[in-house]
Amino acid sequence: MSDRAPTSGRVEILLLEADEHAATYRVLLHAADRCWQADACITDTVALGPFAPGDAPPWLADDARGFLRTLAAQRRRGETRWPRRLHRWRAAPGTG
Repeated sequence: MSDRAPTSGRVEILLLEADEHAATYRVLLHAADRCWQADACITDTVALGPFAPGDAPPWLADDARGFLRTLAAQRRRGETRWPRRLHRWRAAPGTG
């Protein structure tokens, strides 16, 4: 565990299972030397479970929710299949 405030983070979204109408993803957040995970289910809406451990950086969790909402919107429009994985890097607010 680190007492350093993260200045950047990474969001990984990994497909666990999917069918035509729904997908379940594992969402991993990486910041400093810590990692948090939660599962998400996407249908017409996005249901993201709590991150474990419970102290995930809110800015990084919010970014993950945004990526999941984008996936849901793309599926509703028929634009894409369920992607197997997404990897996104983000700077912490106020650092870049």
